[in-house]
Amino acid sequence: MFTAALRERQTKDLAYARSKLEKIDKTMQQKNQREKAIRDAVVIMPCNEAERNPDRLFSNTKASEYNSLTYEHLDEAEQRRRSSGAHDSNVALSGRDLQYGGRAIPSWLNHAK
Repeated sequence: MFTAALRERQTKDLAYARSKLEKIDKTMQQKNQREKAIRDAVVIMPCNEAERNPDRLFSNTKASEYNSLTYEHLDEAEQRRRSSGAHDSNVALSGRDLQYGGRAIPSWLNHAK
């Protein structure tokens, strides 16, 4: 009785192991077929590489050229700086004077043209 149950258990385990191995083999075959199909489907196209121009890195954009200051503007700003006194500008007397008054313009972006 004990040996019959043992043999039955052993045959079930072997059948389970075989089915598991067959399932693993089937998935591996499917994976290999997919990889082969992908390899066959990939077509290498000739690459037309753009001409390299390292000077573009250092050249101005249209916006920066438009917003750049000319030598005349720089000279005028320097003259204003030299001729203005220390007490010519408005001094903030309260927090209300320091309130946000519109769009903050960065110092490098000067529209005085």
